[in-house]
Amino acid sequence: MKDKESIEIKNLLQQISIVVKNYDKIAEITGEKYNVFNVLGLGSDELSHSAIIANLLNVKGSHGQKELFLKLFIEGIQNKFTEKNLQSANKDVVFELKKIVGLSKFDFTKSSAQKEKYLGRVNLTEEKGGFVDILVSDAINNIIIENKIYASDQTKQLIRYYDLDSNAPIFYLNLDGSPPNNDSKGNLVENRDFFIITYRDDITKWLEKCIEKIADKPIIRETLIQYLNLVKKLTNQSNLNNMKNDLSEILINNYESFQEIINSENAVYKAIIAQATEDLKLILENNGFTLNSINLDKNIKYSGFTFLNDSLESAGIRGKFEYYPPANFYYGFYWIDKTKKEKKTKKK
Repeated sequence: MKDKESIEIKNLLQQISIVVKNYDKIAEITGEKYNVFNVLGLGSDELSHSAIIANLLNVKGSHGQKELFLKLFIEGIQNKFTEKNLQSANKDVVFELKKIVGLSKFDFTKSSAQKEKYLGRVNLTEEKGGFVDILVSDAINNIIIENKIYASDQTKQLIRYYDLDSNAPIFYLNLDGSPPNNDSKGNLVENRDFFIITYRDDITKWLEKCIEKIADKPIIRETLIQYLNLVKKLTNQSNLNNMKNDLSEILINNYESFQEIINSENAVYKAIIAQATEDLKLILENNGFTLNSINLDKNIKYSGFTFLNDSLESAGIRGKFEYYPPANFYYGFYWIDKTKKEKKTKKK
């Protein structure tokens, strides 16, 4: 590598290091990296998100704020679609907002909300049954919410919810506004029969309003702030995403140096893994194990090595370490059915 290229790469790495350190300081001051929902492993779990949202929308919810959060949710939805309707008027695309307007009739005094409302056994022929993620009801009017984080649509899913109450608005909630697939919605019409809302915009704005209104209730406020931070992380609105944008700009402005680093990735990976392998090999050999099937190429699936001793060999068991870039590994054991293997050999 030429001296000039070496200096440019060094400068690039220094710029990246400065950005990362600055964002680390921000995260340390704000405590952004600590999130109780992530600690509990609930970050992208749809059922957990449904439980949180349903409780907030429930006037009898444990938050004790009665209809406050539900009112803010309905107001946000009505404002969103009224504004969209006005913006689209000049394009001869007018939304049929009868169901959105009808939310004004919601009786908060008789309202309740539940998650995973069971509608009966799924019957695709009659287009009935299943579970509604979130159902808010005042015994006459219903609000149906289908919650999607990463799961795919089910067959006739929105159609089956429409069967529950054809007069109710169905809100298709996901991270970024992706539409439901045709198999789920069938002949249902967007902005008439169902409405798309997002975590990125609608849930984020709603949570911010909720936090603003309960500023004097620290326990609820801090819990909602934690949840808002989680939503922002899921929708790429956190400081981590800002850091990625800053790093992207630096890398674009130093693309040639960045490409040199990319070209060196496999060599660096092999060097790191080779050192780790030597350390593991020494530990295993000192405890009576032998290593085999060593493969350290990150481009090959299941890169790593197996290990065994006489006891494992007699039981048909292998231990294995598998590597994942940049330098992480997993380990475990697997069983080899020698009898089954012999039968396959005979058939051949």
